[in-house]
Amino acid sequence: MKNIKEIEYNKNINNINGVFQIGCIRYFYKILNEKEFKMEKTGYDKLNKYYKLPRLISLDKKNKIVIYEYNEINKKNKGLLVDYFASNNFLTKEYYDILNKYKDIFTKTINYTKKGNCKIFFEDRLKTRLKKNIEYIKNLELDNKEYIFNGKKVIIKPLSIYESINDYFKKINKEWCVISNCDPNDLNICIDHTMFDYTGGGNVPLMSEFAVFTCYNLIQGEYLSLKYNKKAFKNHDNIFKYINRCNFKSNSINHKPRKIRIDAIEYYAKNIITPILKKKEYVEWYNDFKNYFVMKLLAVFNFDKMNKKDIELSLCYMQLFYEAKIDSVKELLKFIKKMYE
Repeated sequence: MKNIKEIEYNKNINNINGVFQIGCIRYFYKILNEKEFKMEKTGYDKLNKYYKLPRLISLDKKNKIVIYEYNEINKKNKGLLVDYFASNNFLTKEYYDILNKYKDIFTKTINYTKKGNCKIFFEDRLKTRLKKNIEYIKNLELDNKEYIFNGKKVIIKPLSIYESINDYFKKINKEWCVISNCDPNDLNICIDHTMFDYTGGGNVPLMSEFAVFTCYNLIQGEYLSLKYNKKAFKNHDNIFKYINRCNFKSNSINHKPRKIRIDAIEYYAKNIITPILKKKEYVEWYNDFKNYFVMKLLAVFNFDKMNKKDIELSLCYMQLFYEAKIDSVKELLKFIKKMYE
């Protein structure tokens, strides 16, 4: 034990993780509950066939600890996508190469089947985090409230949308799925293409991947996550220079992500999603997309820990995407850009 040195320790909403060192070699560990311990292993095994992952060193079944080799590219403000976005204002080949890798894997693994571990982010949160947040919204009396979001009138209806989301996830059986981790955020992907976090990995609905990617880049990656999950960014704090300015005045809300984030969504949509939709004749994709998008907005952060204005901002995005009538990816991109005109 004298030879083991603790380098980093993080206690997050979902698990405990950190880094320790033996001699000159570093290791990354996660401490999980029993269910997620099993999911981490099955997710890792699925993803390891297609993605670049760190080597699995040890599985401690008794204490539910998973240990991986430490990816040395991950350093202070270096190595992760979050660091890429903190260092760039426009996309480069380095980023395109990462997304093109996703394109190759999605094309190879697309299959009409039942989803796997990713239910932990959606179905498993319907009666827990989502329900709790909806109750909080009721207490704030926000239902049917009118706002001016980026100069456009929005009447939010979270209670009716909540019922619709519940109905949607009850009816799901099979979907167009790909192999992925269901959480393509800036902290889970390295510049060298290494992927982290496998608990939700396996068969993941294509539209949940697209929705999570879109939601993260529009509102979470450089705003909500930086405010309500600060600890996760402590070794990558250069990104805080780019935290979005959000203006609130009475019932008027103005928010705009950086152009590089919108460009990322556009490239992903045109080069990854569009070819698959055409090939598979996936007509009702937007209905799936909007339900996953709203779950990403309403079932990640605990509303009772958030500023009321940020809840209202989230609900405006919820309403705009949920009530939109979208028939093509081209229309979706036009809809997103028009939001910030």
